[in-house]
Parts: sequence; structure tokens; C-alpha cells
Amino acid sequence: MATRGSLDDPPLVVTTSPARTVWFIIVAVFFVAMSVYEIQLGHAGKDLWKFYATAVFFGLGIPVFIWRLLPPARLELSPGGLVWFNGRKAISYAWSDFGAFQAYRPTSRMRSYFVGFDWSPQSSKRRSLSDLTRNVTGVEGSFGGSWSLDTKTLVDILNQAKARWARQPAPPAHATFGRR
Repeated sequence: MATRGSLDDPPLVVTTSPARTVWFIIVAVFFVAMSVYEIQLGHAGKDLWKFYATAVFFGLGIPVFIWRLLPPARLELSPGGLVWFNGRKAISYAWSDFGAFQAYRPTSRMRSYFVGFDWSPQSSKRRSLSDLTRNVTGVEGSFGGSWSLDTKTLVDILNQAKARWARQPAPPAHATFGRR
């Protein structure tokens, strides 16, 4: 299930892309395999530590990406608010918690865009590190990347949903997903 529902037929549920997650697993396995291969051949020389570091870094990423497949992260948008299931727990937000949503890159070297947002001034969800996060990334919070919709499209949908439903009551304490 990539997306379900729409703004006209809520809830709209968007999940992370399983294909992208599988691609990340393949890339991680490739880097681990190449690093181990170079170490075994003895081609690493004085840069041996770099090959070990690469193998460990990408090796640790493999179970993380596998964990992200089952279950995938989800965003549920409804008149009552937004619920984000991050793969571990569901977190409910009122539309009034958010300022604007925007696409951003966590670092200038990354090519991928993530879904970011700023907290509204009256939000109780705003944290003490929000200003630091804004200075580093340009946003106060993030729902990450690899969504089944293009990031900029998802950001547009989130801003439309907020504009449409911002005056609705807060979301319920539970979500329609994320519980097993």
C-alpha cells in the first residue's frame, strides 16, 4: 500500500516506498561486500581502517533498512490531524501544531529531499532543540524521506491539508494503523 484515500476522501495514508528501501539494502550489501573483498585481497594498504569503517557503517545499515520494511513508516492525514507511524510508535499531531511544511536536504551533499516542517508558535510539541535543528537543517522537525510520493508533492499535500483542516479539533489518542 503506497497511498490510500485523498483529501476529499480522508484519511489519506502515505507510506514509505518499499522499492527505495530494498534499493538501500542492495547498496549497503554492495559496499560491505566490496570492503570485505578489498580487505581480503590486501589492497587496502595504509587505508585499511577506511575499509573496516565502511563495512561496519553499511553493515549496521542493513538491519536498519530491513526493519524499515516491516512495517513501513506511514503518515495519516485527516480532518482531525496528522498521525505519523515511524515504524516503532504512532504520534498524533493537531494541524495547529504545524507552521509550514517544506522539502529540504539535511546536508548540502545529499541529493535526496526530506519532508520538513516548522512548529507553530502555539504548539506544545516544539522542543528546546528546535532552534538548533533549524540552524543546522533549515527546518525545526522532519518526517524523513523515501515516501511513496515525490517529496515536493507530499509537501504540497501536507500544506493543503493543513490549510483545509487547521481549525478542526485535535486528533484522537490512537491511530487507525500502527497497532498490532
